[in-house]
Amino acid sequence: MINWLIQTEANLPPGNPADWLSHTEQEQYATLTADKRRHDWLLGRWTAKRLVQAFLMQKSDQVVPVSAIIIIRDWDGAPLLTLDPAYRHRALSLDDIRLSISHSGDRALCVLSGDAKYVIGCDIERIEPRAWGFVEDYCTNAEVALVRSHPESQRETIITAIWSAKEAALKALRLGLSVDTRSISCSLAAQGASWSPVIFSSDQELLGWPSSPMLAGWWWPQDGYVLTVASLALAAQGEHALAYR
Repeated sequence: MINWLIQTEANLPPGNPADWLSHTEQEQYATLTADKRRHDWLLGRWTAKRLVQAFLMQKSDQVVPVSAIIIIRDWDGAPLLTLDPAYRHRALSLDDIRLSISHSGDRALCVLSGDAKYVIGCDIERIEPRAWGFVEDYCTNAEVALVRSHPESQRETIITAIWSAKEAALKALRLGLSVDTRSISCSLAAQGASWSPVIFSSDQELLGWPSSPMLAGWWWPQDGYVLTVASLALAAQGEHALAYR
């Protein structure tokens, strides 16, 4: 089960962020100098903490304050979850939880997996015009053909969805934009009323992997944005599902 939550600027609590950030998080926040980066970081952390809080409530029937949920940076910049020491005696295990956070415009998206066999990545992108050169530079031939197969009125959405799905997949692979974006190719299922599948294929030479990664994905255009989620199976693939929290 993959849980997800999207929040807007209006969801941020008023007052001092120190009221709900740990000391470690406050130190990281203090290193951010650009106003937009500070805002995006806060909104992303708040969204992630609320999602983790809801997940822990569902799993253990315990209410953990957001200030006790600590999100730090792993070795590659991915979010890493821990608890305030005062709450670690409550038999709450975070070891199997995997998080991914993304933000765009005034929104933040967080996805959570409670199964350590699955590493996840997410992305949110505002739908906006992109030059055709962007498509040719960053997309595979199959993706270029996919864009061309849609009418002009839909292409901004499709281009945004392809780019967003690539970002989500490369986050799940713990590679980010350190590799050629054409190492992953995305095929989008027809847009539905909610999450629709994304089929991933990979160029193993560009990706630098000995075999094709077991990736599953979903996309959803919503209110002028595209949301995408990718899940990498570290063991045999099982059922995937998305749940709103």
